[in-house]
Amino acid sequence: MAKKKSVEQDNIFETEPIVEELEEDPPPVENVKEEEDAPLLTKELPKKKRKSAPMTDARREQLKKNLAKGRATALKNRQKKAKLKAIAKNQKVEEEDKIIEQDIKKRNRSNELAKENEELKKQLAAQAQARVSPPPRPVAAKPKAKSPPPIKKTKPPPVRVDTPPPPTPQVRSMLPGGFVLNL
Repeated sequence: MAKKKSVEQDNIFETEPIVEELEEDPPPVENVKEEEDAPLLTKELPKKKRKSAPMTDARREQLKKNLAKGRATALKNRQKKAKLKAIAKNQKVEEEDKIIEQDIKKRNRSNELAKENEELKKQLAAQAQARVSPPPRPVAAKPKAKSPPPIKKTKPPPVRVDTPPPPTPQVRSMLPGGFVLNL
């Protein structure tokens, strides 16, 4: 919209009405503002998409390999974590079992001690009764004195006069001259 200003209008203190020249059928101001504001409020500006080059078969195969490798690694990591969780769970169960076992042992030990106390009390009562009236001692028969078996006398074998005595051993010396020693 074009506005025509007078020279006097530049002066701030004067108040003369502003004369405007109208263009031929200007569009309504309200409609223009609504149209301009409406796309901003209701519609978002579309993002410019970058056109990529068409994918080649080699690139597609490489991406497939990378995807398979990534999936295998992820599976391996998940399995590793699952094993760790299972081990931790087993350790926790073992600790709980040990606690239960210790409690059972304490209970059994207290029961065993109570039984042992009862047995000892019975033994003490039996000993007290034994002191009051000692049981009769059995009379043992006197053992017979055993006589030693008779000693048999044997005669030494007769010595033969005609047999020569056994030869005496002879030892030769290793020294020069070869001395013979009779032992």
